[in-house]
Amino acid sequence: MVRLRSLLPALGLAVVLGGTGSVATALATGPAAGVTTGVRAASAADGEALAVTIDRLSPSTLPRRADGEVEVSGTVTNVDDETWSRVNLYPVVSTTPMTTETQLEAAAASDPLDPVGDRITDPGPYATIEELAPGESAFYSFSVPRARLPISADGVYWFGVHALGEGEDGRDDTADGRARTFLPVVDDGVAERRRRDPLPVAVVVPMRHRVVRAADGSVAGLADWLAALQPGGQLDRLVDLGERAGPGLTWLVDPAVLDAVRDLAAGNPPRALVDRADGDGGDGGDGEDEDGSSASASPSASAGEPAPSGTPEATTGSVDSDDAQAALLLTQARKVASAWLSRAVAMLQGASQVLALPYGDLDLSGAAAHDPELYDLARKRSQASLSSFDLTASPGVGSPSGYLSPAAIDLLDPSDTVLATDQLVERAQNADPDRPLPAAIDVDGTRLMLTSSGAASGGPGPDDPLADTALRQRILGEAVVRLLAPGAERPLVVQMPTDWAPRAASRFLSGLRTGFTDLVTVGQIQRTTTPSTVPVSRVAYPQAQADYELQAPAFDAVDRLIAAGRLLDSVLPLNDTVVDEIVDQALSGVSYLDRGAPASSTQRIRYAESSVRGTLRGITITAPAGVTLSSTNGRFSATVTNDLDVTVEVALDAVSDRPMRVTLPKRIVLAPLTRTSVLLDARTPQSGVHNLTLEVTDTEGTRIGSSVTLPVRSAEVSRVIWLILGTGVSLLFGTVGVRTVRRLRAARRRAAA
Repeated sequence: MVRLRSLLPALGLAVVLGGTGSVATALATGPAAGVTTGVRAASAADGEALAVTIDRLSPSTLPRRADGEVEVSGTVTNVDDETWSRVNLYPVVSTTPMTTETQLEAAAASDPLDPVGDRITDPGPYATIEELAPGESAFYSFSVPRARLPISADGVYWFGVHALGEGEDGRDDTADGRARTFLPVVDDGVAERRRRDPLPVAVVVPMRHRVVRAADGSVAGLADWLAALQPGGQLDRLVDLGERAGPGLTWLVDPAVLDAVRDLAAGNPPRALVDRADGDGGDGGDGEDEDGSSASASPSASAGEPAPSGTPEATTGSVDSDDAQAALLLTQARKVASAWLSRAVAMLQGASQVLALPYGDLDLSGAAAHDPELYDLARKRSQASLSSFDLTASPGVGSPSGYLSPAAIDLLDPSDTVLATDQLVERAQNADPDRPLPAAIDVDGTRLMLTSSGAASGGPGPDDPLADTALRQRILGEAVVRLLAPGAERPLVVQMPTDWAPRAASRFLSGLRTGFTDLVTVGQIQRTTTPSTVPVSRVAYPQAQADYELQAPAFDAVDRLIAAGRLLDSVLPLNDTVVDEIVDQALSGVSYLDRGAPASSTQRIRYAESSVRGTLRGITITAPAGVTLSSTNGRFSATVTNDLDVTVEVALDAVSDRPMRVTLPKRIVLAPLTRTSVLLDARTPQSGVHNLTLEVTDTEGTRIGSSVTLPVRSAEVSRVIWLILGTGVSLLFGTVGVRTVRRLRAARRRAAA
């Protein structure tokens, strides 16, 4: 019985759920790349009223038994504005096979209206749909006996479905809708030989997703993550694929994805500054610095001020706790993230091979041009992140487009497993276009495993080229033409598109396991393949790819954020994780998936740096308005205040516009929300007014931000004092002498009288 359903809800869902994946592919691969949706939508050749899909083709190769059948099923959708009735469906098969990669590439790119084979009309319509109203679709299914297929040689054949219906103008012999795919054929002799020595095929599945974080370090875009992680979402379907795969798949994982999902499962907290100590500030609670000066409660921690970042009041990160809808979204995201993470980690722990991308899916070509040091940092952060999940992975490299610039290739570590598109190799002038490229190349000592750009591009239109059946049949077609190519055969490595995930994982995988293919890992192929030496001059890196790289402003912003993070870490003696969190956030901002929106990505990084610098501004110094020294040296005090809710360790630096030496403490430890007075000893060889600036630094002398400038007056007053004292003594003794003389004279006068 034919089932009808409206496609409008499905198309609406495609807009909601498919948009992010499509944008991700476009951002990663560049303007020339095709954009696909994560949700299947009806498509038709130009001018056709019916859209036909091939959702299932079984078996995936021509049956070897003479009495075998090819089963095909899918949907027919009325994309016209009138009702169509008695829609008859027929299989279509070509009579001449394709035997080269060039032929397959041309076929996949051909106009969907081009004739590709003969319609098989005997014994009549293979299926009929009685009526299709506008916007409705119906399921179809039929079988074609092998005996009716005009196939006589090995190769790849066209296999399609034509839909012919009755409209307002009646019926004719022209197809009103069509779908096409590839049907590989290998004869019994080749198939039997290949059972003993099958062609190695490696399928590389990327686990990528754009990781966007708010300035406070929390994960942004919860609706996008919820769509990807919930049942049926793209990331959920990837895990389902891995759980059903068995041995053979190779995973290309960005650890930033796992970290982001872990944060969502934990409630999406902001960046934490919390001490490891059990609530005592970490210094025993005495609040004293190295010089023994006491610390008192800071008046800045008044009840009327908002709670500092990192307190329980801020644990929902960027989500507004007063917004019920946002709170519900966070609750849903937390639930699906927790379930997905458990499954994903278990799946990856049992995977045949896991390759770890540089953390954040670093734009390697952009980094090579503007910030080469980031590669080593991203590589180390990847290993550290995956270790926290008890996952073992080897370093891997594979851009979404498959392209790497010569500078990026030169940057790579020789132990990396490097995946690159076969389009990266520029053929020699006048070379035979059908001559196969090697499976691996060596460019100045760096080995690159070449992936099939043809297989990754999927099947022919008008159907979705990356739909399960279309992509699987293209991969098998590429395998067959490699088997038939003269000379040494080449293993097939396919890096799947960024936003791809099968909708029927078991069916997709079982169709890839044929009698002539062996699903293996990239590592297995790498160990048995000798690379061909290719000079760097033959590395093809299109200008369009170079133009699409992230540019210097993005990497400059990343460097500033990392520097701010390291400075914050240096003043937090009881927190050794904050720097890693900030570095990870910075690396996630220069991802391949940020290529299409560099301005917004760079701005986010700058906001994050401002947030970190704002935290550091919670450590301040104050001093008297002015100081007068009693001589060439003297003492005065300054006050250092910690308005943060964590223990900090700082030092001071002094800069004067005139010669002055100030004795400073080497280390000041402040408990949360406290302040301390620091006694400073100043000495100068010159009298006069000195403008002295006191700066708060870390213990290595890097300025944190807070400073205060005060005038220090110094005068040589000792001679003046002695002059005054001498004058006073002279006056004193002079007065005593005068009075003594007067008394003697007076005594004589009395005696004479």
